[in-house]
Amino acid sequence: MRWPTHLCLVVVSIVSCDKASEIEQKSDSTTQASSAQVSSAPKKKEPVKAEPALDVKSLKDALGCAGKKGRACAVLNDFADCVPFKPNPSAADARWFGEGVAVSGGTVTEEFTLLRSERVAVADVAPGQFPAKVGVSKISAEKKGALFHAPKAIKAFKRGDVAREQNATIKHVKARKNWPSEFISHAGGNQAFIRVDGGVYLCARQDQRLMVVKKTGGGGDGLYATLWPVSW
Repeated sequence: MRWPTHLCLVVVSIVSCDKASEIEQKSDSTTQASSAQVSSAPKKKEPVKAEPALDVKSLKDALGCAGKKGRACAVLNDFADCVPFKPNPSAADARWFGEGVAVSGGTVTEEFTLLRSERVAVADVAPGQFPAKVGVSKISAEKKGALFHAPKAIKAFKRGDVAREQNATIKHVKARKNWPSEFISHAGGNQAFIRVDGGVYLCARQDQRLMVVKKTGGGGDGLYATLWPVSW
């Protein structure tokens, strides 16, 4: 059967419109997919510049360390010889424990200090940062058992032994779930730096000790601690 010419034109027009609409929809889908891929692509992180090494001399002067012995001054002395810090040598969740003193306006208070390093994906950190997030804390007053047994654990560490698993302090350090968490970057002299408060400096020693200085105010105010690995 022969179709009238004007009907043929109508049919061709409808088919052409349908094909054009189909092509347009495919084009929109392709554009949306491309936009989604661009928006989901990870943003390039800006490099983090290494911090200068801890100004040990200024802190020693502020604390009057010349000719004076004390835990804070001893920690500063050990910052003279740091080895590269390894936040998570073998464990994704590494923990340290030790003794520290908090200095505030000339008042010195003993503070049992904890540190946790949690491994993170390399893609989550910026150039110049370690693939880890670190938190420094202390044993709170209500953890009476952990406070009571802390000196025993430290005594074992100082003589080169491993603290007993049954020690309440060691149990507390291993079981604790809530920790502060900050990215950690490099600093001069093989040190590491946490950008929190006035800044936290870490110095790893060859004998596995970890020295911590956390600035909390002007002068020599801050936390000065010596830590030993509990699980790393």
